[in-house]
Amino acid sequence: MKMKAMLGMAGIFICIAALVHFFQTARVSSPLLPVHPTLVIHGFRGTERSMATMIERFESNGWGSHVKTCVVKETGQIQCRNVRNAKQGSIPLIHVVFQNNTANLQQQGEWVSKVARKIGEEYETEKINIIGHSMGGLAALKYLTGYHSPSYPTVEKLVTVGTPVAGLRMEDLVKQYPMAKKDVHTPAAIDLHIESDALNDLHQQLRRLNQYDTSIFSIAGNVQEMGKTRGDGSVTVESALYLRTFSEKVKTASFSASHFDLHESAGVDCAVYEFIREDKGNFHQCGMDRRLTTRRPVVTS
Repeated sequence: MKMKAMLGMAGIFICIAALVHFFQTARVSSPLLPVHPTLVIHGFRGTERSMATMIERFESNGWGSHVKTCVVKETGQIQCRNVRNAKQGSIPLIHVVFQNNTANLQQQGEWVSKVARKIGEEYETEKINIIGHSMGGLAALKYLTGYHSPSYPTVEKLVTVGTPVAGLRMEDLVKQYPMAKKDVHTPAAIDLHIESDALNDLHQQLRRLNQYDTSIFSIAGNVQEMGKTRGDGSVTVESALYLRTFSEKVKTASFSASHFDLHESAGVDCAVYEFIREDKGNFHQCGMDRRLTTRRPVVTS
């Protein structure tokens, strides 16, 4: 009887130990909840190289997987090529490239809608995220405010990086980026101007921003004097964070980085990743990554 009792107790202890090990292992290694496909969109005069290094850093950090590149031809035709399968728990990143990178804002918003619809159908999802640099953020806003039907996925999270929501002065951009001088009279450049018809129309649509069930994070560069204010050299802080005038729910942050360095900043990567994954049980990991050397910003509402 003693032997049976001892064997029984030993069995109980083994079961308890196995259960403890199982739950500890599950807590440490269980995959993150899936995230929605995330479009990554370049800005004025951008190319496939513009956002490529940001995507590469997301991959090297284990945060995202570059699953597709979708090129929008000048005709509006979309050509997507598969890059690799998404790793479990990582953000599926879709690199969006406009072949005509100086098209007007209305056109860019329409192109985003075509890509979004295609991705929604392919991934069988009703929601997407978008990361947009500069004018890419404006194109995302045109999509957010202009396409509301079951045919188009809704935007769960939107990140605008150095996006001139209140416009910019083209002379500032050309001073920082002289190659843009030849494109100052293109449709995109006209729409980017402060008080342009395109931006005034967008601002009217943004008055309903609180009605959308979309979390928004706006990032500004704050690295130099720009007249009586400060900014990233091309876009003032006020313009980059202008969405907060339409909704108190918009989160904001500023970095000591120029306009074209914002998408090359490890700190910006960190902030973007945490914003997208903050409700997925992984908020702390980015900040604890020792490879991130840029000082993290204070994120405010």
